[in-house]
Amino acid sequence: MISKHAYTWKIINALRAQITFSKYWTYIRVAGRVRRESQTIIGYIDGLPELTDPVIRLRLLATAMRGAVYKQFIFHGSASVVLTLNYVILLLGAVGAMVITFLREASTVGALILTSLVFAGSLLLLVMILTPYVRFVDVCTSHLDLNTPSSMYFYWRMLLFFFAVSLLLMAGALLDIPDMSRAPDMVFLIALFHVVAVLMVNIIIGITYYRERRRHSAPGPLDRIILGLLEVAYWSHWCRERRRWSYPRHIKALIAALERLGREAERFAVRRVPLWDITARRDARRIGVCLANEIRKHKASLAASSNGTDLEKISVEILKIVELWSDGSIKQLWEAAGEVTLAERVRRLAARLWPAIVLASMGFVLPLLPVFDNSQQAAQSVRITLVAAAVIALASGGVSVSERVNAVLDKSLPSE
Repeated sequence: MISKHAYTWKIINALRAQITFSKYWTYIRVAGRVRRESQTIIGYIDGLPELTDPVIRLRLLATAMRGAVYKQFIFHGSASVVLTLNYVILLLGAVGAMVITFLREASTVGALILTSLVFAGSLLLLVMILTPYVRFVDVCTSHLDLNTPSSMYFYWRMLLFFFAVSLLLMAGALLDIPDMSRAPDMVFLIALFHVVAVLMVNIIIGITYYRERRRHSAPGPLDRIILGLLEVAYWSHWCRERRRWSYPRHIKALIAALERLGREAERFAVRRVPLWDITARRDARRIGVCLANEIRKHKASLAASSNGTDLEKISVEILKIVELWSDGSIKQLWEAAGEVTLAERVRRLAARLWPAIVLASMGFVLPLLPVFDNSQQAAQSVRITLVAAAVIALASGGVSVSERVNAVLDKSLPSE
């Protein structure tokens, strides 16, 4: 068993000697994050009775703690981008409310309603486009948690909340509610302040902590994949009790986590190779695909699991990859694998691009049909919706072409 304090504070005190700026408060902040991260990883390790090798346990803990230290000294790029975009949605809602208020005196009710619909449609389109990226950032900035899954939806819930507030502001301006007359101006200033503040904080972090980022290196991409597999193994083991394996949402969450790790594994080696080195990129891509296949092969087992014993076996199989990583023999997963053929690469690329290409093509072809000759507004609605669906399909890879087209036509075809 790993002590929950001795090893953690040994590393923290070693780091303390290297911190040269704002010694006291920086030490407290780094110590707090490392302690929280170490307690999470120790919980995973202690929850897996099959993980008995002390060397593996200590290496997993040290890797997680190194990542916790590094996170104190980096640009929080993806999270900052999502946070900024959330406030941009709030800005657009406030601008829409102010425009509606400005046009109230000289416009008809129909024109005001049309203006409101244009702003609301633009916000909805932006939210639809941002949702896959926001969900990806949520996953990257949080731990897999089947006990309280709502903790993995922080930025997505913030996105929906700001979208709802934006709609409320425009509705208040459209209905001329006296108590909300000053709300758009206040929300606009607050959102603008937060956008500037997020950008300034990231610039300050980048300048102040430059030396510390060079000194405390981040865990490698393979290390992050292994920590992700440790989480999946722990929650697979957790699902074997109290018939948790019978809840579809738990199995879906585990399969989705394996798919995300598989996508990360496909790219973990090729990202380090220069674009002009075709041979090395082909070999790196083969390594990534082999590792991704080893990870993804457990998805079918999870989907077909029918009792707690199946989940326990899957957890043990996933931990074998962790053990190979700790022993330094993980290379055997891809050394015996064959070359990734050109046909296989083209097939995977086509499977990713085809839905987006079809949706975008339908977005330009359908509005040209004679049925839309007398309804240009409906034609434009079809075009915008299908192009937005194409963008979402390209980003997420999970949009059904036929269902999306049928849904758009059912809503947009002009009535006789």
